[in-house]
Amino acid sequence: MNRTIDYFTNILALNNSLDHSILDYGSKNSQLIKFKVISELMPLETQSILDVGCGLCDFQQYLLNSHHGRPNEFFYTGIDVTPKMVERAKQKYGSDINVICSSLDRYRTNNRYDIVIANGIFYLEDDGMQAMRASVSKMFGLATKGVIFNSLSLYAKHKESNEFYADPVRVIKEVVLPHTNQYILRSDYHERDFTVAMYKDDHRY
Repeated sequence: MNRTIDYFTNILALNNSLDHSILDYGSKNSQLIKFKVISELMPLETQSILDVGCGLCDFQQYLLNSHHGRPNEFFYTGIDVTPKMVERAKQKYGSDINVICSSLDRYRTNNRYDIVIANGIFYLEDDGMQAMRASVSKMFGLATKGVIFNSLSLYAKHKESNEFYADPVRVIKEVVLPHTNQYILRSDYHERDFTVAMYKDDHRY
């Protein structure tokens, strides 16, 4: 967690922009592709959504654009562990945006959310599998309908040093199946990435 905070705090100190370049995406298109995949795995209309590691809360804006600017079509909460990132999100979208500075493990709430998502939160973890097991377990507990998360893939042809790449087969076995056997694994949209959707047994789509 400290590595993630330090990493993005340093990026923010050097870059005053309010776009994908401070979120470590390779391109804006890469960001949009991941948003599209997430939005295709579960219907998000009228759902309450918790976005873990929300960054600038750009996913909320993506949803607004998808729903023609009608925020009452879904209910969004974002949390991010980096204080400066939360400040930048409020600078971009306004101080009343529903974003909270917190790590997932320290996030205390009485709320539950229909869908909990995590987009790109594991690649800087020193023990990525342990972080994924713990995070997804908590996310699944907070969700009433399902969880969506992604990771860099062990089968990527081109890897960067000091980044965590997960074996998707191991992820299904160790992270997903202890909670549910209702899931979808997608690895068709980017050669370095995969996304998993986990469904509660009584909320299959």
